[in-house]
Amino acid sequence: MNSKTISPEMEDAIFRRDRFTCRECGAESPSVYLRADYINNPESFGTDEDNLATFCAECYNQRNGKMIVTPLEMMQARRSQLNQLLAWKHDNNRLSRDQVKSSRTTSTTGCSGTIR
Repeated sequence: MNSKTISPEMEDAIFRRDRFTCRECGAESPSVYLRADYINNPESFGTDEDNLATFCAECYNQRNGKMIVTPLEMMQARRSQLNQLLAWKHDNNRLSRDQVKSSRTTSTTGCSGTIR
């Protein structure tokens, strides 16, 4: 199905949107190698991110035929994907901490302190 190349930046955005989880079987990184692929033919349905999804290697292979990569290419791809996953988790943790700080600030400054 993937007749058009998906940029690394777009693939990262799709992984993040899909929470590093295969759309078909629900397998999650880092236990599986993931690929972004078109849901429908990009010639007919377009190349934007609404027509892209995350698939594990097994589901990707079932959709497209065998993925031909050398062991070294697979290791390099998995390393890159693990770095993307760690960055995503770091971003989510940072957002959660910022939300907690924001809610504490709001709750302490939201009250005037006077009793009527």
